[in-house]
Amino acid sequence: MTGANLVLGCDPGLGGYIAVLNANTFEVQFHSLPVSHYSQFYTSQSGERKERHCKRIDEDALLRLIRDLSSPHVARVMLEFQQPYPRQGVVSTGKTLYVFGLLKGLLLSTPMPLKTVRPAAWKKALGLTLKHDQGLENESRYKKKCRAWQKCLDLFPELRPVLTPKSYSFDKCEALLLAYFGLTYDEKWHADEDDQPALL
Repeated sequence: MTGANLVLGCDPGLGGYIAVLNANTFEVQFHSLPVSHYSQFYTSQSGERKERHCKRIDEDALLRLIRDLSSPHVARVMLEFQQPYPRQGVVSTGKTLYVFGLLKGLLLSTPMPLKTVRPAAWKKALGLTLKHDQGLENESRYKKKCRAWQKCLDLFPELRPVLTPKSYSFDKCEALLLAYFGLTYDEKWHADEDDQPALL
């Protein structure tokens, strides 16, 4: 990592973040993926017209963010691979895959070295997944996210004020852990590897 001391961790999604980790000082910067808000009107079963507040990725703002982050000091960018999962809604899947594809395309347009990694791979490497005999089947999604949050505090205790409240910091934590994983990235964890969906 000579001459390039920054690692970026990208957690795709409308609530996602990009974490910039300095490998020498362990200083961290967080950048939220920019979104725009809009209203969607629909008719309920009772015939009443209602309004739904929605958000979507702001492509122009995301382009500006990626250009601002592009630097010869970036050793690599770790982008979490996305794919459809069982019991995941069609709309949610479509939005997630769109943001992933957009983010990957913009990152590939820069000189920054890009690596995509499956969730199960980096979480296993950081000791965040549980075995079935450890009560995995009874563990809620919230508790799984809390493990990642606690891992961040163990690695970066000075970031507690930034990562509080806990429930609003899960996406920040995953972006930062992706960047931390990138410090010791091994090609065997590449997304092209045959891997199982993440347990976290």
